[in-house]
Amino acid sequence: MFSRTAKLGCQAVAGLLAFALPAAAASRPLVRDLPSEKSVCWERVYDAAHLAANPTQKTLTVRLQSAIFDNGAANNASVSTMVSFTFRDFGKRNQGYRNMGYCRAQGDGLSCPSDWGRAGRWSIRKSGDELVLTAHGLALNPDTYDAEELAPDALRLPAGGADRVWKLRRVADAACK
Repeated sequence: MFSRTAKLGCQAVAGLLAFALPAAAASRPLVRDLPSEKSVCWERVYDAAHLAANPTQKTLTVRLQSAIFDNGAANNASVSTMVSFTFRDFGKRNQGYRNMGYCRAQGDGLSCPSDWGRAGRWSIRKSGDELVLTAHGLALNPDTYDAEELAPDALRLPAGGADRVWKLRRVADAACK
């Protein structure tokens, strides 16, 4: 049988593992908000009153969706995401635009470079029960363009103003399908 010291040692190791394993699983910021093993959806839809009060804003809707993709993310080091937008008075009427990329830890948030080369990036951080999405030189493809490259008619978001930072709320996953 085990000595009392050996039993205490095993209990100490078990205790450390109980704390270390959840910490390892949550090592990437926002792992619960944007898991790599299932698709979740965050969104902001601006109503007519908001748009009337902010006439220079072009964004009508913005959506952030995590994607299930075999990217070796079992360790939660990264998560595949897609950002989607609709606009008023910018781009083609009734046209959606999007970009895709892998997000990795940057401080207490995520940095998400586009999969499409010189198409910029976005960052994500938590603020209360919202996610704050910030565009950094972001270009967007029409959602009808299916190649994995920057489209000839891609839109580049303005560097400043109302169309650079958005606060998103979690929505039902079915809303993003």
